[in-house]
Amino acid sequence: MFQRSGYSRAISAQIGDIEQRLRTLERHLEAAGSRSAATAAQAANHVGENVASALSSIAENLRGRANSTLGAKTRSSTEPQSGIRS
Repeated sequence: MFQRSGYSRAISAQIGDIEQRLRTLERHLEAAGSRSAATAAQAANHVGENVASALSSIAENLRGRANSTLGAKTRSSTEPQSGIRS
């Protein structure tokens, strides 16, 4: 019986050690997960800013082209037509 008691205590000590290591591992994984989530959120925010900037540049470019086209049409309609005699 005494041998079993010593064996049981040894097993209990090992189980306690395993539980402690698992808790430590769990804390480390939770911390890593939190850092990963924060990093992912920052990356998503950065991508969103880049997309917004690119779309803004495209819109400005299109506005500039539209204004150039409108200006060219306005100039051509106010200029006298060559080949037509009054």
